[in-house]
Amino acid sequence: MFYISDCAPGIEGERARKAPQRISIMSASWAVGLIIGGPVGSAFSERVTWRWAFLLNLPCVGATLILACICVPKGEVLPDDEAPLRCRWNQFVLAQILLNMAVPVLLALGLTFSGSVWHWDSHPTLAIWIASGVVSLLWVLYLWAKIDWAGLVRSGWPNLRIWSLWVCSACAGASYAVALYYFPLYFAFAKGADALQQTLWVLPFVLTFITSVAITGQLLPVFAAHKVILVIFAVGGAIVTTAGGTLAAILNRETPTAHLVGFQILMGSGVGLQFQHGIGICNAMKRSANKLARLDSIFMCNLAQMGGIAITLAAAGSIFQNVGYRLLARSLRTALTEEQIRALLAGNSLKSQDPALLQAAADIVSKVIAKEFYVVAGAGGLCFLSGLLFLISMRREDINFKQPLQVAETSENST
Repeated sequence: MFYISDCAPGIEGERARKAPQRISIMSASWAVGLIIGGPVGSAFSERVTWRWAFLLNLPCVGATLILACICVPKGEVLPDDEAPLRCRWNQFVLAQILLNMAVPVLLALGLTFSGSVWHWDSHPTLAIWIASGVVSLLWVLYLWAKIDWAGLVRSGWPNLRIWSLWVCSACAGASYAVALYYFPLYFAFAKGADALQQTLWVLPFVLTFITSVAITGQLLPVFAAHKVILVIFAVGGAIVTTAGGTLAAILNRETPTAHLVGFQILMGSGVGLQFQHGIGICNAMKRSANKLARLDSIFMCNLAQMGGIAITLAAAGSIFQNVGYRLLARSLRTALTEEQIRALLAGNSLKSQDPALLQAAADIVSKVIAKEFYVVAGAGGLCFLSGLLFLISMRREDINFKQPLQVAETSENST
């Protein structure tokens, strides 16, 4: 993302102006890959074996490497490109990197496996949550020792605009993840859709999302005032909150298809207004800063979005497995064993069972999926508030996407 924003070919002013457009195109391409990859993998798993679904990644990775070697031009990414590799390696803080990796991974493992694979009172569950708590405590203590908190508080108000963009990016990732994962899951359980049908029925969300992302990326450099940026985040958050909250209230197995299409379009347009545009905005706001400062802001924006996707999917999966199991066990305990209930939540159809029983199970699972959209509603509301915070912190300033880099740019602040 930093390379596209700051190091892509072209003259300086044009490169800065086109950064949001290029990022929006990448977001659209990413959405296409995600919506195609899941059903294709499911089709391989259904027709052959699940191993082929994983082996499908190998040619995709190979094609990515080949295209990267051919298409990515040479450019200076870091401000000290002439420094020897040994000096760059010495700048890495291994403890911080490992802690930053371990905290979300352990949290995701605890959320994913607790209840669904391990019982909540089992030793593996206890071990993973203790490990997650200890590592999180070490991470907090490390930050407490290394960060100048007084300086951070003094500089906090000027950075509110950046923090609000990071929050908006995380909320956009959370909304996108839940919608793209649980819409197909709903169609599979409630409508009995196969892999291809799931892809077709989720197209309203995907196509609207791609259109919204592309249009916003094209218009952002033209209407770069902070009030317009407020619109894309605050209005997008309000739309997502409305769509998510309504879906959580009305979604069931009998929800009409026309209503589902309408809510998918509404949610796709709202998420597209927010998704990954914070990267281009961060880059434009930091044009007068040194390159490493821009790299940090863009990296954190991307990290917030990807982290929002990962943690939200882990938490939503935990809700789906645990709440779904509790409701199914309460209603169908006499007809299904624990293993059958877990298999049902995993997507196995249990065709040998009574159709009436499976219909009752589909009703329950649809209600559980509806609860997942409360996460979307909450993320949209938080994005709306962050958009208002951005307006307050930027009330006397504007963002110029056409501003070139300062010629005397250095990395003194990073050394």
